[in-house]
Amino acid sequence: MLSSQTKDEVTDAAVAKLRTAVGGSLSVDAVIAADEATISEAISKVGFWRRKTQYIKQAAQRLRDDFESDVPKTVDELCSLPGVGPKMAFLALQAAWKL
Repeated sequence: MLSSQTKDEVTDAAVAKLRTAVGGSLSVDAVIAADEATISEAISKVGFWRRKTQYIKQAAQRLRDDFESDVPKTVDELCSLPGVGPKMAFLALQAAWKL
């Protein structure tokens, strides 16, 4: 989600900063517990960071509520999350489920 319209180096730094900002783990619960200002500050160097902050919070809520805090197992389910398109969905399936 963060990598869209953003250089890899900037994305890597933003992920590290976000992980630290939410307590060391990028879990669904940690993201839900974090306020938007904390997330925004951590990812402020990526493109479209304001919109991505909303997507991150909304996606975490959906993952908890609809997917038992796990990575969905289909492209359609992944694409139903805010800010997730087909390219990211296929990459997530490959990384999470080796599909």
